[in-house]
Amino acid sequence: MTRTILLAILYLLAGRGVSEAAFPITAASPDGGVRIEFALRNMSDADNVPHYRVVFGNVEVVAPSRLGMDLEGGSSLGGSCEIVAVESRMIRDVFTQISGKRRNVVGHATETLVRLRETVAPKRTWEVVLRAYDDGAAFRYQFPKQDDWKTLAIAKERTEFRLPTEAKAFALPLNGFTTSYEQRYQTKAIKELPKDWLLGLPLLCELPKGEFVAITETNISEFAGMYLAPGGGRLTATLSPLIDDPKIAVRAMLPHASPWRVVMLGDRVGRLV
Repeated sequence: MTRTILLAILYLLAGRGVSEAAFPITAASPDGGVRIEFALRNMSDADNVPHYRVVFGNVEVVAPSRLGMDLEGGSSLGGSCEIVAVESRMIRDVFTQISGKRRNVVGHATETLVRLRETVAPKRTWEVVLRAYDDGAAFRYQFPKQDDWKTLAIAKERTEFRLPTEAKAFALPLNGFTTSYEQRYQTKAIKELPKDWLLGLPLLCELPKGEFVAITETNISEFAGMYLAPGGGRLTATLSPLIDDPKIAVRAMLPHASPWRVVMLGDRVGRLV
């Protein structure tokens, strides 16, 4: 379907800077029950830092959480940025499953792409794509090819998942990136998860009011697998390093895109199946 420029036009009409924007950029599910929001927030180390937020009904499932990537050589994406454009469209993917509860599957969502540019040199352009489905939200990073940026080398991912600290996690702690998924699951509140744990996906959590959320990823292509590291009442994405270059997780030619970071949602655990 045709993409349309939406909020970028509103910024121009309002005649004010992005840092003064009074509203988040939002993708809402077709039924209106799920929202994923993007905003630039001020932090102690930088202004206009990209964050996202997920709301399910009236419940804040993921509080404002940081976005970004650390790159080879010490530079990073996810510091001070400005919004270049915002594009929105409806998604309707139809496909047939060989196995599963349903043969015919329809993925119906609202997608919003936020194009960003660094406010300091080298002023690279990058993108965050948001999707809101009736049963969850997802986002991914996109890295366009540019005249002075043709290869991607990611050292670390900054993505955070700030779930309610009282939420109960059904966690699978792993000994490392190359161990089997054969440990026992352990049930702990988010705030009680040890900082030295490395958590495998999917991670299932029960929120204080009984809603369920599962964090996972999909569409992994030429990218490192994602794990989660607890700490400070939040979960931070941790990428599996390259075997022959452990300081780097991803090497790829541009343009390139990350897998989708998925937040599945349900008012009961059976909805996630």
